[in-house]
Amino acid sequence: KAILHLRPVEAAEIEAVAGRSLPTVQVPNGLPTPPSAPAPQPEHPAVLFLARLHPRKQPMAFVEAARQLHAHHPEVDFTLLGPDEGEGDRVTQAIATTPLSGRLQWNGPVEPTAVTEAISKCSVFVLPSRNEPFPMSVLEAMACGRPVVINHDCGLAPLVQEYGAGIVCDRSGPGLAEAGD
Repeated sequence: KAILHLRPVEAAEIEAVAGRSLPTVQVPNGLPTPPSAPAPQPEHPAVLFLARLHPRKQPMAFVEAARQLHAHHPEVDFTLLGPDEGEGDRVTQAIATTPLSGRLQWNGPVEPTAVTEAISKCSVFVLPSRNEPFPMSVLEAMACGRPVVINHDCGLAPLVQEYGAGIVCDRSGPGLAEAGD
């Protein structure tokens, strides 16, 4: 018998409650087999948010970061992909009122079989979620060889920092913009 966990911090939390009487086993999330080599970087710089448009995922922080970055990097495209789960109207309204001249768009949900292709078309993958324990989309982006921008309370933050796989920052719009600049 053992208790399964995704992250070392969860093992520590289990031990704090149950002591060492119960063994723990870390079980990483599985991914589809990655491409044999990372996809080449796109010719045109593109930043991708791929997640549910839910308050926890912080799509509005991505939109705010795009607004701020556009002032210094008008050539960059910013795309949100994902189904609406409460933030779609706010995202749509923000896109309609932003002066990014077509550089910011929400293209709705993407089929699971199209995730790798969508990620391979971006230069940078951004997920500003709150308290995200083990985000599959970040793992998929890293498997495609794309740098990621995540926040400090993401469960993958220590690995991203340790392996130089991206930037760990404050999840606010200004924090994301600073990381992207």
